[in-house]
Amino acid sequence: MFKRIILMLTAFVTLLGFSSCGGAPKKKGFSQFEITYYHGPQGSAVLNEEFWKAISECGFTTVPLEDNSLANNKKALEFMRKYGLTCFSLCDSRIKAAITLGTEGITKEEIEELVQKVIESYAEYDDIIKGWWLYDEPGSDKFEILSIVAEAFKKYDPEREVFIDLFPNYASVESQLIAEDYADYVNKYLEAVDPGYLCYDHYHFL
Repeated sequence: MFKRIILMLTAFVTLLGFSSCGGAPKKKGFSQFEITYYHGPQGSAVLNEEFWKAISECGFTTVPLEDNSLANNKKALEFMRKYGLTCFSLCDSRIKAAITLGTEGITKEEIEELVQKVIESYAEYDDIIKGWWLYDEPGSDKFEILSIVAEAFKKYDPEREVFIDLFPNYASVESQLIAEDYADYVNKYLEAVDPGYLCYDHYHFL
């Protein structure tokens, strides 16, 4: 039953294989080839232990934690640890709230202070959390604030990647991309955020 639910929730399967190419081995972040999916469980569903058991039995090794409270995220991380899973990107509701405020609502100093607090909040799960999820499908108007948040995470947690998922190339130029065209949208993102890797959606079955 739960395996069926998970497969229905899966929009795509992502194979993650981040590893260091030379130099000292990383103490945090990705160190092996991982198999994950998108998306769910969400909200209070993360408190259902049967979901985590089923996810593990399906053969997935790492799972995203979407926008959720600190308490719910910690409970989910406990289940991940119990079933041998890791979290490839964790989204904390405090970070999402800061990004929503934008550069006019929060200062760079306040963002850095918040990022430090968030990282410290999950210190006991350093072995489980492999990266930080910042935002899903931002318009170009969010790139400035995302660059500040991403830079703060790079500063205070340099061994873990930040995850930002761009719109697909068929998104609305005016209402979603807020750019001249898709190439302009991607170039603005790369220039502003300077990500460790480029990630974007493409729902080819929709």
